Amino acid sequence: MATNGILGGTGDVLAQYIDQRRQNSRFIDNYDWKRTLRFVTWGAMCAPVLNKWYIYLNRRFPIPQKPATILASSMSVPPGKIHAIESNSQQLRLVAAAVGKRVAADQIIYAPIGLVAFFGAMTAMETKGLEEFQEKMKEKYVSTLIANYAVWPAVQTINFTIVPTIFRVPFVSVVSVFWNALLSWINSSPPKSPAFKQAIPMYSDGKNEKKALNRPMPISEKKTSESHSANDGQKSNHSHANSGQ
Repeated sequence: MATNGILGGTGDVLAQYIDQRRQNSRFIDNYDWKRTLRFVTWGAMCAPVLNKWYIYLNRRFPIPQKPATILASSMSVPPGKIHAIESNSQQLRLVAAAVGKRVAADQIIYAPIGLVAFFGAMTAMETKGLEEFQEKMKEKYVSTLIANYAVWPAVQTINFTIVPTIFRVPFVSVVSVFWNALLSWINSSPPKSPAFKQAIPMYSDGKNEKKALNRPMPISEKKTSESHSANDGQKSNHSHANSGQ
């Protein structure tokens, strides 16, 4: 728990440092230690949950043999031992299926629920209410979940395939330093702000800009625009008349 909490706080410190560097301001003068403490708390809370979750995945989708052991066995099979090669190939397929099921369960069940818990915990620790939580969920949840799917399926595939069971939580915690930096940036950035769009590039795909361009002009703005156009036309005609004289 302590290690996970420290790594969670490290991610926030990294996010704050990068943010202050981008603004050309001194990190030490603007450092928010309460924000870091919230991420330390969140990291410590996640550690036992992650541990129980990985134990469940191990039992629910058991891997018959370590992939590295199967590969080593395949390389040492003498020529002509077709049955041994086929057996190892079948074992690898079983391993791939089990790993795929673990990753799918992790991303379909744990990731969406985990992000709801994250925004809820942060809102509570910031002493904000239900309205602020709903706003975060509305403006940030989907984009953050998409960012999660760009990172964690690959990380968890490595985790479930190569990393021994006892090191899986620490491995995820190390990767989470950078993930928590992103989460910290997202959580602290106002929705639709430049910082939020930079944190999640896929948030702005040009559709909003196109909608703004194609949006019908309000009647009041339309009348003002027509008035300006008429005045410009009168000025232009007056100018031509003077030049003709």
